[in-house]
Amino acid sequence: IISPLLSVAVLGGQLASAKRLNEGTSADDELKLFVRDVDRVALAGKVEMMCFDKTGTITKGGLDLIGFVYGHSAEPKSSPAFHEFLPDQAKKAEVPELVSLGLAVTHTVSRLGDRYIGHQVELRMVEAAEAMGWKFDQSMKHVDDWSIERQWTFDHHTMTMSVIVTSPDSEDASVFVKGSFEAISGRCAEDPSAKAEGWNWNDVVEGYSSEGCYVIAIAHRSIPKAQAGQIGRDSAETRLSFLGLIAFRNEPKHDSAEHLATLASGGVGCVMVTGDSALTGIAIARTVGIVPEGHRVVLGSVSDSDQVEWREIRDRSQQIQNGAASSESLPDIEIEVAEEDQIKERVTEGLSSLTRESKSSRKKSRNTEQIQQENSERTTLAVTGDAFAVLLQQGLLPDLMSPISVGPKLRVYGRMTPQQKVQVVQGYAAHGLTVGMCGDGGNDSGALRAAHAGLALSGRAEASVAAPFSTGSESLGALVLLLREGRASLCTSFAAYRFLVVRGIVWTQAKNIMLLIAGLYLAPLAYVYLDMLTISLLLWTISLAKPSPTLAPRPPEGSLFGPQNVIGATISCINSLFILAVLLVLLFSQPWFVPFETGAELFNWQARSDNYESPIFFVFVTWHMVDLSIMYSAGHLFREPFIKNRSLLVVTAAVSIPVLILLFTGDTDFNCAFKVNCDRFTYYKLKASVVNYFLFPYEQIGGSDWFHSKDSTTFPILFRVGVFFVLLVGSAIHQTLYRFIVLGYPVQEYIPRKWGWDDGRTARFINAVSRTTDRMKGRAAETQMREVDPPKDQTYPSSFSLK
Repeated sequence: IISPLLSVAVLGGQLASAKRLNEGTSADDELKLFVRDVDRVALAGKVEMMCFDKTGTITKGGLDLIGFVYGHSAEPKSSPAFHEFLPDQAKKAEVPELVSLGLAVTHTVSRLGDRYIGHQVELRMVEAAEAMGWKFDQSMKHVDDWSIERQWTFDHHTMTMSVIVTSPDSEDASVFVKGSFEAISGRCAEDPSAKAEGWNWNDVVEGYSSEGCYVIAIAHRSIPKAQAGQIGRDSAETRLSFLGLIAFRNEPKHDSAEHLATLASGGVGCVMVTGDSALTGIAIARTVGIVPEGHRVVLGSVSDSDQVEWREIRDRSQQIQNGAASSESLPDIEIEVAEEDQIKERVTEGLSSLTRESKSSRKKSRNTEQIQQENSERTTLAVTGDAFAVLLQQGLLPDLMSPISVGPKLRVYGRMTPQQKVQVVQGYAAHGLTVGMCGDGGNDSGALRAAHAGLALSGRAEASVAAPFSTGSESLGALVLLLREGRASLCTSFAAYRFLVVRGIVWTQAKNIMLLIAGLYLAPLAYVYLDMLTISLLLWTISLAKPSPTLAPRPPEGSLFGPQNVIGATISCINSLFILAVLLVLLFSQPWFVPFETGAELFNWQARSDNYESPIFFVFVTWHMVDLSIMYSAGHLFREPFIKNRSLLVVTAAVSIPVLILLFTGDTDFNCAFKVNCDRFTYYKLKASVVNYFLFPYEQIGGSDWFHSKDSTTFPILFRVGVFFVLLVGSAIHQTLYRFIVLGYPVQEYIPRKWGWDDGRTARFINAVSRTTDRMKGRAAETQMREVDPPKDQTYPSSFSLK
């Protein structure tokens, strides 16, 4: 029953998909993906939750520096103005000296010939500085008469990058620090908003971030030159003077929204996990559809009292003037954990206060609880990295990330460190979800490695090395293609596995029936044809099924004990054995039929194939395997129809035609080689066949022995037609049952919904059985140890001795 090809069958679909991805033959646009871990291909087909980086993944890799907000220009009663940057009109004199110098030196860009190499943000800063008139040397360590003495690269934990620069014309050394506004403002000697009346810098930053801008802050301090080579980073990045903000624009890629919509319609949840501002992430998420249309967004951030505060972030059409983000404070989110581990999350008092107007417009008959629940379900949550850490420490984050929660969904994570990105992936995986990650930078490497299926875009080395999948393409279409191939690979692997299992069960029962009838065997060449040629070729062609051109609305079944595999295999076994029974009844009822009898030893199989029965079994088993290969290659939702698998069509024809020739011809050398429609005299002549030079002695054909009582076992022509008709009708019934039951509503919809028989329940059942088996083995081992090594204080009768 157990075929040695089972391990190859499971791997065959994944290898075929990996080859298509590597060669770019999966899609019309010739997208290529490099597959480092073939085992992950099938896992990609089960992805239920997809995490995305923002910059370079959802948005374009390049940034445009669009302007500045100067710290010194702010008036106490009015927020500062935005100064647009135009490269062709930029002049150093029009920008405050320290801001201009900070722009030129606060970077880690290097030069290779005339080409700059570095992070996109810093490249745009250097280009802007050049446009203003700053001159860089080849080492990028000298800018005009300023020299970079110390340099600390960007730290994902402090969210800062800093340099120390000196000039012969300056008595002191200058420290410039850039980073997130939160990090910079916390390192300033004086709160930048201390003198503001009616506004604050946080609102300004949030305003630009809500418009989808990437905003960084820059600050400065002076130190004695003697300390330039001795001062540590922590000391250098304190008591700063706030210089202002630098704003960049990062637009979504032209096809990001389209592909994200495809993923959503394909049953894949999408969340954004970015190191940028949460407000920028929210703006982009709204644009590309990660935040569903019509959803309100509630952002969780950490207050001065180290508690998570929730406030609503209005859409850009509702932004208040002067760049400040319109938001309303919300009371705490109340998380109620119900029985049976069903998590119900509701934004209670806060959302009810935010939706009073919508309540008043609804019918009075609807109670407050119903309206509140409806409002909470149309709410998307977002968190900052600090809020993420607090919620995780308080044990509330797993409930907010639960896939079975009722109410607001957490879809945007902002200001996340690389380690926190890993924690997001692990958090969703802990809920039993198959998690994917898509990113393009080194800060995504950990999450790409931690995910079940990680895809690195744009071919950047630091991310590609860590990810099991990578591509030089910048489009999310590569991710859609990976999921399509993964789903096709998973279906193909299960189809090949089911093919071997059903073939093994049916063929084993057929051999048992042959032995029970009269110890029958097939002709030696028939075994060679079935076991070495037919099964290998059919298995190979099953694995060549290509993915469906569109992403199906849900992932495929992912368990060998799922309803599709179990019910499909059961129907195939019952139908095939029923066909065999009909063929045998048809044979036994014929007036010319003579049962086979022999007194030869059972191991003498050459003496047990000269009969009427064995050819029926040979024709049946060959037809049965061809029928299974076609049926299990049915396209359905995840693969192209079998009619497009040209290799399958060619091989099934090549396998079937010789058997049909054997069935409808008679008394030829070819017939007698397989002992189908053969007679004694033709068989004798085969002894001199050249075929015997390639066969073992026990497999050779022809000879002087004929073991049936009749000189010929050729079937009448009418009987041959009858056999062919039974096989055709049986296959038609088989295909109909499979398509309407296994691929139709009963197995695909009714049974999983009504009985709850799905991958999750199957996994729990298998785990329960495994735990029970382990406990039984443990008890058996303990019992055996007691018997072998009894307690030392145990006493025995004097007549009993231990040897």
